[in-house]
Amino acid sequence: MAELKGSLVTNYVNGSAANNHRLPQSADDKSVSNQARTALDQIELYIENFYRGTSDTGIEAANADLAVFDSPYLSAPIALALAQSEDPVPLLKHVLAQSTVASISPEAPSRWSLLPDEFVLLPRLLRSDMPTEAARTGFEASLTRWRMLTTYLRPDPSKDVTYIAQRDRQIHGFVRDFTRAFASWKNPKYTDGDRTRSLTAILINAADLGIWLFSQPSEFQFRWKRVNDKDAKSVAIAPALVKILDEEGQKLHEPQILVHMATQQLIS
Repeated sequence: MAELKGSLVTNYVNGSAANNHRLPQSADDKSVSNQARTALDQIELYIENFYRGTSDTGIEAANADLAVFDSPYLSAPIALALAQSEDPVPLLKHVLAQSTVASISPEAPSRWSLLPDEFVLLPRLLRSDMPTEAARTGFEASLTRWRMLTTYLRPDPSKDVTYIAQRDRQIHGFVRDFTRAFASWKNPKYTDGDRTRSLTAILINAADLGIWLFSQPSEFQFRWKRVNDKDAKSVAIAPALVKILDEEGQKLHEPQILVHMATQQLIS
């Protein structure tokens, strides 16, 4: 097996197609769209079931627990946005989706990364040092090959007890921080145990999605629309998913939208 893997690595790095069928194969766009949409729908339904639009207590604008979930795609810190909104449920959907997507995106900063370390350290290091578009073109193709070989050579994350333990610690911290920060809006019909178990399952599924997307020959990105208008009447509750590179690591002329961004009104 070691000799076979070594031969495959040599062939792939040198551009040979020999044994490439042993590398992760590309899923069709519909499968990618369905997998991503399912994960995002689970987040939206979680908030609708386990949280509500009224708060049991007042909101402190400097609340440190809430500040953990500040989003770069909102026009104000989440504590201030909640205090000013007549219906905070869309904001909860936004911050949960934004934090979850960041946790499964190799390049996105996240305090709760749910991907194996090998999947995130190199992309974050290298992409911060790409000065020109011309250089970046060759870099993208090389990074695509690196992703394929990393996926092939690395032990299967689903059977890696070290990774699973790390993932579960990150999920525990994510769930603890989220349920504590937004406890004032929890739906009393459900127990804290119900909330914890449901969100834990959602994040495990999200981690699996992130690993699967990483293993695809094409490259995909979750994209949000930045809101600069402090008087905005709607908020993005789920990002778009776009394909930006083809199976050979070449940049698409126009990013292909597989899942459209979803928005919801803040004021009814």
